[in-house]
Amino acid sequence: MTVDVDLAQVEAWLSAQYESAPGLIAVVSTADWAGRQFPDAEQAAGYVARLHRRGVAGIYARVTTVRGQLPPDRRGSVEDSLALLDLWSDVDIAGPGHKAKDLPADPQEAVRIWRESGLPEATQTIHSGGGLYLRAALDRPAVIGEDLDLEEAVHLARSWQQILRTSADRLNLGYGAGVGDLTRVLRIPGTVNAKVAGQPRLCHTEAWTARGVAIAPEAPRYPLRTIRELVRDLAPKRTRPVIPEQTVTREATGVPGGRGSAGPLELLGLHRAVPAILEAAGWTYREQQAGSCPVGCGPQGCALWSYPGWEQGRSGTGAAVHQMGECVTVWSETPGLPTGQVMRAGTLYAQLHHRGDCSAAAVDVLRAAHGLPGATPAALALPPGVLAAVHAAGEHAPSPRSHPTNPGNQPDAQYAGSEDDSGICGTPGPGEGWEEPVSLESRPLPALPIELLGALAPVVTAVAASLQVAPDLVAFAALAVISTATGGRRRVQVKPDWSEGTALYMAALADSSEKKTPALEAAAAPLRDIEEELIEAKRDRIEAVAQQIRIWTARMAKAEHAAATAEDAAKRAEGAADAEAARRKLLELGESAELPRLLIRDATMEALVKRMYEQGGRIGLLASEGNLLKIAAGLYSSNGQTNSDMLLEAYTGSPYSVDRTGRPAIRMRTTFLSLALLIQSGVLAGLAKRNAEFRDNGFLGRFLYARPAPTDEDTFDSPDIPPAVREDYAARIKTLVRQVWDTDEVQVMHLSDPARKIFADFYDTFGRRRRRGGDLYEIAEWAGKLRGQVIRLAACLTLYETPDTLVISEERIRAAIGLVPYLVAHATAVYDLMDDDGDGRLTPARDLLDWLKTRPARGTATGGRTDRSQPFRAREAWQALKGRRWASCMDDLNQAISMLEDYGWVAYLPEPERPQGTRGRKPSPRFAVHPQVYETPADDHGHTPPRSAEPDRRPSTNCTQR
Repeated sequence: MTVDVDLAQVEAWLSAQYESAPGLIAVVSTADWAGRQFPDAEQAAGYVARLHRRGVAGIYARVTTVRGQLPPDRRGSVEDSLALLDLWSDVDIAGPGHKAKDLPADPQEAVRIWRESGLPEATQTIHSGGGLYLRAALDRPAVIGEDLDLEEAVHLARSWQQILRTSADRLNLGYGAGVGDLTRVLRIPGTVNAKVAGQPRLCHTEAWTARGVAIAPEAPRYPLRTIRELVRDLAPKRTRPVIPEQTVTREATGVPGGRGSAGPLELLGLHRAVPAILEAAGWTYREQQAGSCPVGCGPQGCALWSYPGWEQGRSGTGAAVHQMGECVTVWSETPGLPTGQVMRAGTLYAQLHHRGDCSAAAVDVLRAAHGLPGATPAALALPPGVLAAVHAAGEHAPSPRSHPTNPGNQPDAQYAGSEDDSGICGTPGPGEGWEEPVSLESRPLPALPIELLGALAPVVTAVAASLQVAPDLVAFAALAVISTATGGRRRVQVKPDWSEGTALYMAALADSSEKKTPALEAAAAPLRDIEEELIEAKRDRIEAVAQQIRIWTARMAKAEHAAATAEDAAKRAEGAADAEAARRKLLELGESAELPRLLIRDATMEALVKRMYEQGGRIGLLASEGNLLKIAAGLYSSNGQTNSDMLLEAYTGSPYSVDRTGRPAIRMRTTFLSLALLIQSGVLAGLAKRNAEFRDNGFLGRFLYARPAPTDEDTFDSPDIPPAVREDYAARIKTLVRQVWDTDEVQVMHLSDPARKIFADFYDTFGRRRRRGGDLYEIAEWAGKLRGQVIRLAACLTLYETPDTLVISEERIRAAIGLVPYLVAHATAVYDLMDDDGDGRLTPARDLLDWLKTRPARGTATGGRTDRSQPFRAREAWQALKGRRWASCMDDLNQAISMLEDYGWVAYLPEPERPQGTRGRKPSPRFAVHPQVYETPADDHGHTPPRSAEPDRRPSTNCTQR
């Protein structure tokens, strides 16, 4: 029987699946499990074709893209993941190649696992040749490090599989373990599954079979927010612990072992039990693999082991055992174990014999060690030395906080997947009966790469250090000052039909106490100085011309009166001649000029238009208030209509006119406006939701955004700005005004040939991120303008360094492109804020958590330390927090407490039954507080001091205590 690869389907599917995703496509095969990485679907499909010509049958693609090219011997770890494209299922179907007896009998039964899990309709269904992949695609790739952090990505993928596993259990069907890690590879549609000798089967999508498309265009795709909510609602949850007043000790459970002892599963690793565990499960040692190992195996290398049924030349590597048996990495998907991640011995045992349930595995080992009934044969088969160590574990056992291959007890990403939140896989939990709480802190945004600002970098650094403000505020204000100093007298010809001006709209968000106004003033100081110089230099001429205009206007009026009223024809003719002469003189004098203005502060739209008109259609506006945005959004108008037309035109340099009844019309042939708004986040919070037209009219898409973290520096002895730095900045701004702003001609700049090539590459690559499925699809309008803003940034920084140049260099365009990751991350955060008040909904919970950290002590704890760990009552919290902007009634506080419950920081404590006949008010609900709240208490100023070296007195966390 012969089945041929369908290369058309391969390329179509790879293109549809990965085209909009940043990063590289990783393709692996049974011939080379390390695989290769490719920048696009065409090259990846070419590699698949080459593998097919070589007779390789098992060809797979990684479910995530990877960040860059990997070494030839590495398939890539979880940390190499860049973009999460979808969430998947991998359901094996009963038949040849599968030994399990409880598998679905056919595809229809396999689909039931998905459908009855509560998950939404799958975007695509793929028949792998021996099973079924159902995949729910995100509406745009989720970039790890921008849209979500690595920890959340791992959690989503694993929780998704838990949902499916739970559904399969309800249906009494088998569902493979270890298919939820970010390094997972799945067969590529169009390739051949030849796992069963003599029975090759084509891997294919239903859409291709039915309609000849890789993924149906109308197939549903889901926002990341929806996926988060699904996982939150559907993933199996442990019942939140009800914390008793008295901590249950190990001794009370009847299980030996004192505080500080290693858990039973950790002891498996400490005694290097991996080979014994594998051998008991039917695995076979194959050979020693010399060479570098990411886990640090040393010159002896790793030991390669083969799973039962492994075939030379037809099967994957199997597993690599590290550190002489302490931990293991499973590479083959066949055994149904987590692949591509380092597992300690305890986790391996739990995966092999208890479906990954570390608590059940630990209890099993304890029973075997103490000769208790119920121990499984696998536990009883563990090496006697291991069981003896588990039996003897007590006060003198190794601390579970230490690990031979993890000196310093630092979190080690290479052990992803080896820890369980029960704390018994080698890492203790945070406190008795508690799960790790979810942080209420916002995801940190990238810092501004100041070094890319060229000659502007020293002044940004110096001013930020002196004022003790975020460098972003200084940089954004300074860039707007540079833009103002160009005055619209330069344009960049990118292509024959595309030019960009030098107007920049900058918006940086900071709290009211973050010294926004001082940052603005420091950046604008040279501009205000040169403005005064220009005023004094031009005052006499401007006033003289104005006087001549008044004189000739009066003469013309008098002559016109004579020409119209004189009885003598000769006098009428003389008056007409004088009027004409006056008219010509007035034309020669032109309009009365205003004194030069380069900058204005916050202004109404009418005042802004007037000032621009007086200055020939150009001005700069720097403000630390958000009135302009509110006016533009129509928040102050009676009809709610937006008022941003002039702001839209001034960004592009287009003409603008205003026709007014009873007053002279305003007409500007060209317009130019630079903006720097350093404002509070509350100005933008929910702004787009309040006026959908404002969100869609393109004005917000013209801004570059920053939402920097507040600086921690707040001391009197901040460094002064070095005089040389201050003088250099002032000199450059003044030179730019004299050579560029104070001219009448608009000159054209262009990119050097190398710069043009670099920008073209960036333009094409970045464009894919804006399309449906791309990571910037939700802010595609802003992202579309970003490429033009890169040109504007490069032009402004070029002119700041060399005002008389008309060429943007390769170095400068590279630097401007280098700012893009920062700008994308911050814009995404600000758009989230504008669309839905961002993370402001967490404010009540954060306030409550801060109060818990600083509330007065209720007695003393062990060692005489003040104890804030006592439970609190809702009424107590209300008395402390009422009056906050969000706390208008008790229901508001209850919602904040409920949120802290959901995030794992507090737990409800049921009240003991009250004796019958008890009078008085019903007690307020009572809540226990997570140990992490008070283990590092805040000082009087809300700062958290470093952890002391005092030993941890919290009870040990082991599986038997949960």
